[in-house]
Amino acid sequence: MRQLKRSTKTLILANTILFFLLAIALFTNKIITSVQTRIIRLAPNEIISEAQEIILKLPKNIASPFLNEFKIVKRGSAFLLKRDYGEFYIQPELMRRFFSVLNKDEHALFITNNFSEYSSYSLDEASAFNIRFIAENKEILLELYVGQLDVTGQLRYVRRGNVQSSVFCVSDAISPFLNTSPSFWLDMQVYKAKLNNNQINSIEMNDNIVLRTLEKEAEFIALEKTLSSLTTIDIFDNLPIENQTTETFTVTLERNESLSISCTPLESGDFILFDSRGKNAYILSAYSQKRLMESVEAIVME
Repeated sequence: MRQLKRSTKTLILANTILFFLLAIALFTNKIITSVQTRIIRLAPNEIISEAQEIILKLPKNIASPFLNEFKIVKRGSAFLLKRDYGEFYIQPELMRRFFSVLNKDEHALFITNNFSEYSSYSLDEASAFNIRFIAENKEILLELYVGQLDVTGQLRYVRRGNVQSSVFCVSDAISPFLNTSPSFWLDMQVYKAKLNNNQINSIEMNDNIVLRTLEKEAEFIALEKTLSSLTTIDIFDNLPIENQTTETFTVTLERNESLSISCTPLESGDFILFDSRGKNAYILSAYSQKRLMESVEAIVME
């Protein structure tokens, strides 16, 4: 049998060693990848379905102590913003989008489970945006902490659970919902739904009642458009204020229901807007209040 040259043996040995090193590297990389990445859901459907309250909290280091919390409560199939002086219906489509983002599968990259590093990712108690899911018996089902974006600006750091929870990097789909402003969650056009296919048949102000007639048709249509498009700028987080400066008018609708609408001026120049449906009150700009009252007076002052 012909003997292989020494240089050939050396080459074969080198290639064999290289093959084994490559195989070890690939195997090791596969193990590391499987450890560092996994599929998670920020809040699985089981948690969302069981939760009767969802509390959103701004980071403690930037929030006003009076405006840092947004409490969502479940009432049947509806979700409402809960405040001391009222409950405001949240837009259903917005809640569906919110839950879809929370429940979607995320390809999450494991970062660390060292709680001393949380602040580096804005995931400590002071700097994280917090979303808490609470059951009917007040048990905390899940705490989700949302931190800063990564260096690419495309991914966001998150963690779920207690002080020993792991930090992951996920897609930034949750970003639009890191918001505790009522104007984001609520429909601020407070009369649009009420006047949908429900015309005004009469209006009363200061004991003056005006019925809808052909002569007044254009003015009534203008008032309906003004009310339907009326957009408040915030909720009034207190009981409505009614005093000698309050202006009130009452409309009777086609569905045989009446609605009294009131505006009370604030020192800021804006107005408190409230009506006979309940104790919910909103803040209306001076410009919008002027447009509204001009539309009313075009009917009742002639």
